[in-house]
Amino acid sequence: QRAKSEPYGDATFLVLPMPHEDERGFWTEQLAIWVTAHVVVTFQSVPGDCLDPLRNRIRESKGRVRTSGAAYLSYAIADSVVDGYFPIVDRIGEALEPLEDEAFTKPDGRTLGKIRRIRAELIRVRRAVHPLRDAAIALASLDRVFDADTRHYLRDLNDHVSRVLDQLETDRYMANDLLDIYMTSINLKVAETSKVLTIIATLFMPLTFIAGVYGMNFKHMPELEWMLGYPFALGLMGCTVIGLMTYFWRKGWLQDTTK
Repeated sequence: QRAKSEPYGDATFLVLPMPHEDERGFWTEQLAIWVTAHVVVTFQSVPGDCLDPLRNRIRESKGRVRTSGAAYLSYAIADSVVDGYFPIVDRIGEALEPLEDEAFTKPDGRTLGKIRRIRAELIRVRRAVHPLRDAAIALASLDRVFDADTRHYLRDLNDHVSRVLDQLETDRYMANDLLDIYMTSINLKVAETSKVLTIIATLFMPLTFIAGVYGMNFKHMPELEWMLGYPFALGLMGCTVIGLMTYFWRKGWLQDTTK
């Protein structure tokens, strides 16, 4: 379910997608929060989450979380959920960095698969984070729950959401650029292969012509009775190949343009 904030009388109901990451990859759990003037109740379906640092602060009476009211506690829970996305986004960004060299030097099917998986994961994370901005803005408008002393914390929450979204957007652009780099590298390799095949075909065209001329076996062909006719034909073919290779080298067509 998308992140949302809905008022119910004197209470506020929040739904936040709480991030998880395990061997299955990235996934979210629906965290429901019921907030009144003096009570905060949370509902979740699986154990283990990103709220353990907040629980430790409550147990050890650190910070304002034990001395402030329910509004600040609800903000602290929402802020912990948003901060839980930062390690995931950082991990995705770190996975993108080595792919740039790989897309240039070894653009194969595995590289494409890695880029596509990262792009898909970025889309899933962004789909979960983007509604959090609207929920944070809606929270700031609830005067009966968040007073002036607490409302500036919600602006900080909105700033954290914006930072996550900005980093996701940067990573998304980088993933798209990597895909373009991969396609460009593949096209360069295909063009290099086509160039090599074209050079080989070009070298054999005059050789085929020479062999065809002297292979016609007409009766009145002086070279057929010439003792040096065979060495002459081979020498002509060799000179033709050397001349074409020299021409190609001076034009720079024999150089590997993919390096």
